[in-house]
Amino acid sequence: TLLQDTPVAISAISGEVLQSLSATDLFGAGPYLPGVSINGTAGYGNYPVGIRGIASSTSLIGSDDPVGVYIDGVYVGKPSAALADLLDVDHLEVL
Repeated sequence: TLLQDTPVAISAISGEVLQSLSATDLFGAGPYLPGVSINGTAGYGNYPVGIRGIASSTSLIGSDDPVGVYIDGVYVGKPSAALADLLDVDHLEVL
């Protein structure tokens, strides 16, 4: 019901659907999220998550990534941590 009250584009996938798709991390869920690009690698100059063409190719000190990744409400600041395996997922949301 909260998704119906929010005036933004939201993609939501349940944990059961992710399991049936064998998606164990964000990279595996990427093809099922419209407008989202998820690269399988993270490193210098390469942030793995982009939304609607918004992504970062810089990792300079003091620069912030344009796409935030949160797991269980906690911001994931390291690009490589955004690609960690997801265990016991209830749902995945992209706002």
